[in-house]
Amino acid sequence: MGLQIKGFSICGFCIRPAPEYPINIEYLVVAGGGGGGLNGGGGAGGFRTGVVSVNASNVSTVLPVVVGSGGSGTISFTFGSNGGCSSILGISSAGGGAGGVSSSTNVPGYAGGSGGGGGSTAVPFAPGGAGNFPPTSPSQGNPGGCGCTVGGVGNSGGGGGGAGQTGGTGNVPNSGGFGGNGCISSITGSNIYYAGGGGGYGRTGTGPGGAGIGGLGGGGPGTSTSVPESGWAGNVNTGGGGGAIAVSSCPGGSGGSGIVIVRYPGPQRALGGNAYSCGGNTIHIFRESGNLCFQNDFVEPISYPYPVCYLVVAGGGAGGGGDGEGIS
Repeated sequence: MGLQIKGFSICGFCIRPAPEYPINIEYLVVAGGGGGGLNGGGGAGGFRTGVVSVNASNVSTVLPVVVGSGGSGTISFTFGSNGGCSSILGISSAGGGAGGVSSSTNVPGYAGGSGGGGGSTAVPFAPGGAGNFPPTSPSQGNPGGCGCTVGGVGNSGGGGGGAGQTGGTGNVPNSGGFGGNGCISSITGSNIYYAGGGGGYGRTGTGPGGAGIGGLGGGGPGTSTSVPESGWAGNVNTGGGGGAIAVSSCPGGSGGSGIVIVRYPGPQRALGGNAYSCGGNTIHIFRESGNLCFQNDFVEPISYPYPVCYLVVAGGGAGGGGDGEGIS
């Protein structure tokens, strides 16, 4: 009788033994970008990266992960809001500062991970908001650029600060300040910019000027017209600042939401976020708040369909009978 397989089943998980500790966890924590202002661009969310050594004694069942939302843009001469903070493993990045609004006083953009750009004023310069606030080492961001006014010539807002560059000062009469560029991270296996500042808006004495470009890393550009138009939002999950507007009846660009990414060597040992393997490491990407759960005996879900190797061997044919006589 041949070999027969009556049937089999595949369970939906496999168990790996406890990892050896300490385990080094690399992290990227980017906060939400600040909202764009009336002339001033929103600052980028704070950008923090590094390595934490985790021992078995301090591995919790649940490690909370917070991903900050983007700040709202300005409406009708009122400031928008800063972006939300992002955090994991006690590492927190501050939300980007809201962009400055047009004012008769010297009101700066808001401080934050990176500062919002200054709005245009009746005085020569409106300062950008402070970056790296609250302070961290290394720095999580940069200041916003100054807004600028030249009597009879025009005014323009400053660009929001980026993780890698201070926002540009408004350039009268040509354009609003550029959003500061963000920083590159390769934690996912690819080089990606995060945390760029939002661009400012410029105006000449006779009409609209040029828009400040958004910084590399998701910064929204400033608007380029004086007709009612909403500001450009920072890119989702980059921490980019929102772009500035020129018309008070329209909202400034919202800041881009933040992101949290962790990477550790070897096979997957935890659940949470979007997990995958790359270059001998496991990477977890959190695009929204959640939990990172390490387990001593890690139970790994199996995705289906799951390939199964098999071998089926049939029985051999029976030998032939005979009467002992040869065939002539």
